[in-house]
Amino acid sequence: SKTVASGNRSLAIGSTSTGTNTAGGLSSVVLGGEDCQIASAASYGAILGGLNNEITAGGEYGVIMGEQNTVSAARSVAIGKGLIIPVANTIALGNNENTATVVASGSLKVNADATFRTDVAITGSLDVAEYIRHIGDDDTAIYFFNDKIRLQVGTKKNIKVNTDAVLILSGGNSAAAFQGDGNDVAFYVSGSTSSQGTTTRGTSLFGGDVHISGALSGPTTYSLG
Repeated sequence: SKTVASGNRSLAIGSTSTGTNTAGGLSSVVLGGEDCQIASAASYGAILGGLNNEITAGGEYGVIMGEQNTVSAARSVAIGKGLIIPVANTIALGNNENTATVVASGSLKVNADATFRTDVAITGSLDVAEYIRHIGDDDTAIYFFNDKIRLQVGTKKNIKVNTDAVLILSGGNSAAAFQGDGNDVAFYVSGSTSSQGTTTRGTSLFGGDVHISGALSGPTTYSLG
């Protein structure tokens, strides 16, 4: 065995005649495995089994389990294979091929931002406190309020839905009279008069038949064509 515990109050167990386990840091521990190294400048670190794991200088308080992992920043944990941690206060699970499966059989609470770099599938409900926002485009989002949803694109609050009304493109011009607040309004689409056939986007278009089951009200004259 070439097991070496060279750090003060350190402990090293395991390795074979061809490999070396070294606990070089102050109060560091290497338990089992093969060719696992803790540098002398990495105090209070721990490697639990595995193969070719290393806590380098700067990896104080680091922990490794698995194979071919490297921790070079303080207070970081690597569990898996081929993980390299250069940033302090990091916990890495999985492998460097992104093929590992991490299972949490219970509740998972994250008290800061979380980034998922691929698709996320949710088989149950997704509870959102306020909004779902587009990355890199902060003013495009779906907002959730008590009994109300708002779709915003850019600075435009284009669609608003509540328990008894749907408002589309409402409130676009602050100088214009807003009719969507009327107590009798259930569906409101805002636009611009005399915009049909022009470059102004103010015309509502229905692609199929339009049927009205009740009365039709509006101006005294209509233009059809």
